[in-house]
Amino acid sequence: MPAKKKCLLGFDLGSSGGKGVIVDSEGNILSFCSSSHETIRQNPGWAEQDAEISWWQGFKKISRRLLENSGIESSQIEAVGITGLVPGLCPLDVRGKVVRNAILHTDLRAYKELDSVSRILPEPITLGCLIPKLIWFKDHEPENYKKTDKIVNPHSFIIYRLTGSITCDYDTATKTGGMLDREKLKWDRAVCEELGVRRDILPELLSAASIAGGITGKAAEETGLLQGTPVIAGTGDSFSALLGHGVISGGDLMIYLGSSGTQILVSRNLQELVNMPHFGPGKAEFAGRIVSSGDSMEHFRMMLGNKNWETLNNGAEGVKPGSDRLIVVPHLKEKSEAKSSVFDRETVFGLVETHTSLHVYRALLEGIAYNLKDGFLTVRDKVRRVVLSGGGARSKVFGQIISDILDFPVEVSLKGSGSLGIAFLAGYGTGLITDFKGTSAKWFSDYSIIRPVPRNVAVYSKYYTFYKELKKKLGALYEPLDLLP
Repeated sequence: MPAKKKCLLGFDLGSSGGKGVIVDSEGNILSFCSSSHETIRQNPGWAEQDAEISWWQGFKKISRRLLENSGIESSQIEAVGITGLVPGLCPLDVRGKVVRNAILHTDLRAYKELDSVSRILPEPITLGCLIPKLIWFKDHEPENYKKTDKIVNPHSFIIYRLTGSITCDYDTATKTGGMLDREKLKWDRAVCEELGVRRDILPELLSAASIAGGITGKAAEETGLLQGTPVIAGTGDSFSALLGHGVISGGDLMIYLGSSGTQILVSRNLQELVNMPHFGPGKAEFAGRIVSSGDSMEHFRMMLGNKNWETLNNGAEGVKPGSDRLIVVPHLKEKSEAKSSVFDRETVFGLVETHTSLHVYRALLEGIAYNLKDGFLTVRDKVRRVVLSGGGARSKVFGQIISDILDFPVEVSLKGSGSLGIAFLAGYGTGLITDFKGTSAKWFSDYSIIRPVPRNVAVYSKYYTFYKELKKKLGALYEPLDLLP
């Protein structure tokens, strides 16, 4: 009787849904499924989710579906890895119950708190960091803050429900915005005291590939997984996406086209970064980020009456580069810029009666790509290869636009995902995977390549020059607009 396959389960908790995968040790995907959930927007700029319903209930459904569809037994799962959007503020009371809806990293409510904490912290932070939101929570909801025993990030919440362990990986801890002592890899007591934050509400710190705990009996009953199965501490979705697309060597650049558009340059082989904060100079470096990439695309799609993506992408292919002199400037606030205005809005410039919705859609894709080029040019000399990932990478027209505007070939992984990346890390952390680079090459070898078209490159070079000037002039107008009645 042949030996049963040893397998791994990976789960990626995104801003719009969860994705799970079961993969064997050879990199063969045995099962993949996803679910969607909603973001609660009570006020402009706010972004919250119900951790219990959207995160935990969603994971339980996916876990059972994965096992059912794969045809394997739960005992064949050697380890579980969880990744997700970071940072997020999810407060738990002393019984482990959720105190309030979780506040996401894209939430912009704490811009006043950002100004106040920036005067205290030695390094600049952004609205994407946890500290401004935590201070807002403490000051605006004091009763809920008093009830809070621990705060966890999204992927750490699922790990807690699975294992009973309240943890945080080192890299996600850096995204709090200054509360981690990077040298000692401990929470910085002095910074916490200066901010007025209780140090005891912060979770235990672990490296990403270390084991947070085993699946409890209760979690086993709810998920279908085997009690005692190890669960690693996990990490944020950016590092998992790098792993899950084979972007692991120095000179590799990943452009992640999710809710946000993020560029990450790998300066040091990822295996060396697993057990420390992953990002920073000489490690994996953010080369630029536009907050509203996929969000802008989704917003536009809904404005058109929920048109399907295939219709939009096929139609955009029929619009010539430059969209007949139509330019869309996507949300200008970039997380890499600490002083970006929270009032920035989207702008459609040059609209005339001959333009259709497909012109606007293509111009939006081009606007996102122009914005990506701003960051790409800062690291261009270090880049060896470019890999597209995320939901936006499924659009062939978007990939061609990016290749043309960057004037650089781009690769698209045909099976890559963050859930596959965190499954890989779970295998590495528990010893199932011993050859990091060799196994990665085996798992992620199937890429399609999109090359720039010279005539399109020439057209976009002129449009990019105009776009930069337009963006510069528009930047000063958004805040006064927001103050109008």
